[in-house]
Amino acid sequence: MKRYKVYLGLVLIFVFGLALGFFIGRWLETGKFKAAAQSTKSVRDNDPAYPFIEPLLSCNLWEIKQFNKNQALSETINNYIKRQYLSQNAQQVSVFFYDLKNSDQVGLNTDVLYHPASLLKLVIMMVYFKQAESDPTLLTRQLVYQQSVSQQNSEIEFAVPSALTVG
Repeated sequence: MKRYKVYLGLVLIFVFGLALGFFIGRWLETGKFKAAAQSTKSVRDNDPAYPFIEPLLSCNLWEIKQFNKNQALSETINNYIKRQYLSQNAQQVSVFFYDLKNSDQVGLNTDVLYHPASLLKLVIMMVYFKQAESDPTLLTRQLVYQQSVSQQNSEIEFAVPSALTVG
């Protein structure tokens, strides 16, 4: 009889947990999470060679307004940018930060368009700093702009003339 009551109690707790989970899920689905899911647009690869899958190529998560905006970080960055404008150290600045751990985001002047070549230096520096992690002396080396590099640059069609001098 005692064992029967223990089993009955466990079954009731399990059923109560299922019902509670169901109702919490339905409540969340009708709120902001449902709106976020519906506003998300995805780009999928509909390759006929793979009829059973549609690999996700990209998703516009940055357009979802339900993510947290880190107001303190936004104000700090905005104040810094204003100081740079006032001291004439910058003409145009855009920042986008997205924290993958807690979905905090900050975006300032995110609708400004830039020429892709102006962003290439960021990728080059990221690779350079990554290499410097394994070889710290890399950042202390002096690089010399050589004639051969100057010649290659001058042969590139539509290249902007370099202000660098050889040597």
